[in-house]
Amino acid sequence: MRKLKDVCEKASSNIKQSDLQNDNGPYPIFGASGFIKNVGFYQQDKPYVAVVKDGAGAGRVMRLPAFSSVIGTMQYILPKEGIDARYLAYAMEFMDLSRYCMGATIPHIYFKDYCAEELPEHSQREQERIASTLTQIDGLISLRQRQLVKLDELVKARFVEMFGENKYENCKLYSVAKISSGLTKNGIKRATYPKKMPYLRVANVFFNHLDLTDIQEIGVLDNEIEKALLEKDDLLFVEGNGSPEQIGRVSLWDGSVFPMLHQNHIIKARFNKNMVLPLFAMSYFMTQEGREQILKNAATTSGLYTLSLNKISEFIIPCPPLELQERFAAFVEQSDKSKRAIQKGLDRLKTLKAVLMRNYFDLCG
Repeated sequence: MRKLKDVCEKASSNIKQSDLQNDNGPYPIFGASGFIKNVGFYQQDKPYVAVVKDGAGAGRVMRLPAFSSVIGTMQYILPKEGIDARYLAYAMEFMDLSRYCMGATIPHIYFKDYCAEELPEHSQREQERIASTLTQIDGLISLRQRQLVKLDELVKARFVEMFGENKYENCKLYSVAKISSGLTKNGIKRATYPKKMPYLRVANVFFNHLDLTDIQEIGVLDNEIEKALLEKDDLLFVEGNGSPEQIGRVSLWDGSVFPMLHQNHIIKARFNKNMVLPLFAMSYFMTQEGREQILKNAATTSGLYTLSLNKISEFIIPCPPLELQERFAAFVEQSDKSKRAIQKGLDRLKTLKAVLMRNYFDLCG
């Protein structure tokens, strides 16, 4: 086996993203979130690995092409002679370098901290075979992910086609749904309550998606439960977020866990389904028009973004005939069936990749 420092060298970048504004050309430059733009210069003329060394995503590994560069929040990892860059990237991905991150406010990672990580001794031909196999699987994973994105785009386009251009009468959200807040966390006091129940936090609610992998419990009094109890198809709004792209994230509660409460930073709307279907409402608040309304109401003079029960209650929502809403819901249901099938295939591919990477890189295997 070999240590990482034996098969590669590190190099730094001093490029600031702010310096790139007026620079254009044929050579790509990358940052922590991926491709930034094409510029008129490059720092590396061979394929290489890059590691996010500062900020969000510190420790993330990228495999990048020849004749490209990275900005200063990234670290160049340059393979030595006889080391395949793709193979090196996969080996480093398997190492999970985020374990070496330091710093609570701005995470950072240094080559000296993880350079002693070990990897198996594979011949160059074997490295190329391993890299080709994993690259093919990654290609299939990317294809499945693009298919999921396309289906989401198709649903959005169908919504605009059916309900766009202000075709129907608008109404205030409070007139078609009961709007309510949840539990204030009040940590120390609630910890003393004998009754504990699961509850949804901001970290669980995304755009048309719930992440229930980490459900926590909260102390609650009997007289608080009814107010904060979720029912299937409640529409959830994220009340506050420092990012304008994330404020007002909306998703429907799927009823998969019962009972389930929610904290006060998530505001729920429980619809009169004879007037507005929850699925229609969620889809509206993810359109450009719906998002613009959320951002307009969430903006504050301090530059932060926050919603409130009163603001959400006053939101305007179109109220088309229920028959049309049901037709749209049927279309979404068919789309969701396709998404579930694609997601199953995607999960299998990710499992296959994980198994192969353990076989290739786990020194204890």
